[in-house]
Amino acid sequence: MRSKANVLAQADGAGSFLALTGTGCGLVGNAVTIHTYALASVGRKNISENDSVALEINDSALTLQADTYNGTLTIVAQATP
Repeated sequence: MRSKANVLAQADGAGSFLALTGTGCGLVGNAVTIHTYALASVGRKNISENDSVALEINDSALTLQADTYNGTLTIVAQATP
């Protein structure tokens, strides 16, 4: 069985790191919402936003030896109508 590390996120360097508990890209428990905008049904709303997201990986549930590990982190931004 493969263990899963807890991934936490912090938006714009403020507040606590929070667990990724939202639904994104069709999967539950792997997303965090940074902003929500309400758009009118008529017309468009132009939005320009710069945000930063810090990630923290809690590997306390994993049994890894002290070493250097590397890999690929893929981040997907999703807008839903």
